[in-house]
Amino acid sequence: MEKQKGFVLISVLVITTITTMLALAQIKEIRLQERIGGNQQKEINARLAAERGVFDAFAYIKEQNAANTSNAEIEIELKKSSFSEDKDYSFSSVSIDATSNTFTLISMGKVNGAVAYLKTQIESVESSSVFDDALVTCSELDLKGTFDVDSYNGEKKGKYSETKNEFGEGNGNVTVMNNGASIGGSAIIDGTLTASGEIYGATKTNVTGGTKPETTSALGDCDPLDIANSMPTFSGSLSDFPSGGVFEASTAPETLDILDESRNVYVFHDLDLSNESIEINGDVTLYLTGDLKTFKTDFSLVGDSTLTIFVEGTTYIKTNSDILSDNFANNGKAPLAIYSSNTTDDAVYIQGNAEMYMKLYAPLGTVSMNGGTKIMGSVRAGELDVVGTSAIHYDEGLGDNGGSGEAASVAYNSVYYHYEGTGDTGA
Repeated sequence: MEKQKGFVLISVLVITTITTMLALAQIKEIRLQERIGGNQQKEINARLAAERGVFDAFAYIKEQNAANTSNAEIEIELKKSSFSEDKDYSFSSVSIDATSNTFTLISMGKVNGAVAYLKTQIESVESSSVFDDALVTCSELDLKGTFDVDSYNGEKKGKYSETKNEFGEGNGNVTVMNNGASIGGSAIIDGTLTASGEIYGATKTNVTGGTKPETTSALGDCDPLDIANSMPTFSGSLSDFPSGGVFEASTAPETLDILDESRNVYVFHDLDLSNESIEINGDVTLYLTGDLKTFKTDFSLVGDSTLTIFVEGTTYIKTNSDILSDNFANNGKAPLAIYSSNTTDDAVYIQGNAEMYMKLYAPLGTVSMNGGTKIMGSVRAGELDVVGTSAIHYDEGLGDNGGSGEAASVAYNSVYYHYEGTGDTGA
């Protein structure tokens, strides 16, 4: 009996030891599972932080895109992002393909030592205006003689100055929509020359921003406003223009739909302004079923007034006309805009020491600049014919002004997890 009691005790001790070992093993397994679960939770939190980075980047790009901030400026600001007390992500890589307007970002989330990466591509198309460039032509461009194209920022620095070191912005860009371009003589483009065909004669000296020859297709719609169909067919009574002073009194305005907008418009046939001093008071719109002629004519504005002229016939701006040459775009408003639906070689003819501020839209005909013509603003022409010494000084404020270019847009192209050193994977 005593031996039997001793055997039971040993059995109990063995069973207790085995049970204890199993319990310890189970505890170890539980601890391992807890550690695995904790690490997985950290990884999940790190991935969520990386996702927050992508979502915040998208929201920032969309906000800045709507505010007309350039993609280059957005890229600079995104690169400044870093970890802070209220932010558990940063961007380990930010780049942009200017050709496709696509940002490529790697968002790095970091939580309690865990790190996760999310890679995304976001396409940000900047809003565009039909007056984004100093000069746009629809057919082949041949620049020669003394012809300068440069730029200035009127809203920041005031009226244009001949002192390039003071006002030159290097954004006097020129685009040829449906053909090639050549540049020679003393012609200088202080900006980029882009053409849908071959470019000849361009050097770093005469085209400071370089060239972008595109030999495959046209660069876009030459007449995005569809100007011929956007101007009404009107044959109202012919009226004499009031002599000097403001546009009022003797001519009653008509209500017309032009460029998808209802306007109060003073309608004339041929309008001949010679040796006049014209003062513009308010936002004034003129519609001419015939020709516009100016000769030794001075225009002035009252406050932030503007003048918009739609012309079916020929626009003649002749010797010594000074038309708002000291002005610039202000708060998105251009002092003078001329829209021409003329399809002939004589659509717009500017001659002899005429100086003016205007945004000129004449994509269906020829714009001729002869003598010492100087335009502050922007020109879009079907064809440009330049003789003698002429210049276009682009006001960059027109980039946010002037009609239906391309609307700003932001969209995801791809989002997927990124593993440093092992390539990309994910969905």
